[in-house]
Amino acid sequence: MAESRLVPCNLMSWPEVRDLLPDQKLIVYHLWATSPSSAGCWLFDLAAGQAALSIARDALRDALREFERRGLLLLDEKTGEIYIKKWFRWHTFDTAPRKRVLESDVARIESESLLIIIESDMKTIRCKPREVKGSKGKPLGGKQGEAVEAKKRLDEERERLAGRVFEDHKGAIFQVSACGASVVHFDKNENPLGIAPPLLESFVEAVRAGRLVERR
Repeated sequence: MAESRLVPCNLMSWPEVRDLLPDQKLIVYHLWATSPSSAGCWLFDLAAGQAALSIARDALRDALREFERRGLLLLDEKTGEIYIKKWFRWHTFDTAPRKRVLESDVARIESESLLIIIESDMKTIRCKPREVKGSKGKPLGGKQGEAVEAKKRLDEERERLAGRVFEDHKGAIFQVSACGASVVHFDKNENPLGIAPPLLESFVEAVRAGRLVERR
């Protein structure tokens, strides 16, 4: 689950939002900001939503139906899933790691009707590869372009190594965190050590060079 989500800065001024009741505007913002799915489609737990928003369950259910009537989201009563329309106008998936996360979330969708719409949105809106450009609209070159490409390769390698365990020639044990953001150093009893682990970049380089071997 992501730690944050992009919320359109003009969300409250959208024609379908601006004349909602105050509690309903809060619900709209909550849905955009807390979606656990990168696809903007998930099984919405009414009880959890009620607790998070301090609102009556019936009022929350009625608000969702009103949002559907206004075209803000789609509901599948059978599966309990909701899909935020316009999601892909504000969320881009233009790198390989992001696309893999999106594909994983889409694979969890149970609603056939919502899945058809989402797959259509994915094809027509913002899931195409982007070309990194400079201030004048030209592709970045030289050292700046090389740095961007190196960062992109590191991100892809980090995702590939996430959750895997490696060992060096001295028997030291290392593991990349599940999200691929850091490296944990263990002792031989596989208890976390209270010392600074290697930087992720150094860890990736050591794996590439064969100085670290994956434990099976």
